[in-house]
Amino acid sequence: MMQGIKNLISSSSSSSSSSPPPAGMHQAEQNISDLHSTYNANVQSVQSGSRPGHSSSGSSAPFDHHAVEVTANGRTFQVEKGPGYGTEGGDTIVKSSNMQNPNSGWKMEGEKQSVQGANVGDFVKAGGTDYKLPGDTCIQAKDRMMNVGKEDTTSSDAK
Repeated sequence: MMQGIKNLISSSSSSSSSSPPPAGMHQAEQNISDLHSTYNANVQSVQSGSRPGHSSSGSSAPFDHHAVEVTANGRTFQVEKGPGYGTEGGDTIVKSSNMQNPNSGWKMEGEKQSVQGANVGDFVKAGGTDYKLPGDTCIQAKDRMMNVGKEDTTSSDAK
């Protein structure tokens, strides 16, 4: 089981049961209150998607990049993992989603799946903190995130 997310943004009032968002979730246009609200928002559905990969130099990569789109409180967020995506050690990030835009390059995969009892932060945690090639890339993160909020019919918690 995952140990948790490194480098949490601290809150001046942490008396509530809600969790602070990880630093990798930070977006310049959001203040701390908005980050907390997004991180703790209940997710109703999730869908995976992929787009052509890009190398750090911007050229095409020989593999696709994978992410999930979650719907929480009527808004859609893209949760994805990539090398150096987050700040302060978190490689799984959340941002407003453009995955459904036909010009975005994203291709949605399968159907939207219902999610029970999970928030946006649960998807970030499932994505993991460190991008590792090989072993823990956007593909494995997407697979873990697609299982968040589903009833576990196995007794294994290997991931």
